[in-house]
Amino acid sequence: PTEDRPFPWRPPEDFGAWAREAARIGAEIGVDPETAGEVPFRYGTGFERVHALIRAEPRLAERIVPDAPFCLAETVHAARREMATTLEDILVRRIPLLRITRPTRTTLLLVAALVGSVLDWTEERREQEVAAVSSGRTTGKGDDART
Repeated sequence: PTEDRPFPWRPPEDFGAWAREAARIGAEIGVDPETAGEVPFRYGTGFERVHALIRAEPRLAERIVPDAPFCLAETVHAARREMATTLEDILVRRIPLLRITRPTRTTLLLVAALVGSVLDWTEERREQEVAAVSSGRTTGKGDDART
């Protein structure tokens, strides 16, 4: 039975203390405090993978948009580790950004460039992904991106 078996991404110690320490580490490497506090809740012990991306490329600590606690490293993580294959998949399912805010076209282009480099997207494919998300063809939300 699995009832006595912890989830593999569950922290080994007291959850509250673990979450505070994970958030402290995130802030220490440049993630803003709110986002640093959210990352451990989204990734469990896998937060270390997100932090590793930031350590390798510090600009990935930046928020995707100012009004939502998601950092750029999470988009790269989704492309590398979560089998995401489209911009919509990343920004709706993996990181629910499009459910809570409307990023600018410039922001969408930045994210498409980051994940496109992981997924070997051509410039044309990046533009198609941004256009699909911007037009709402993929989410049914209408004009989800402002220019």
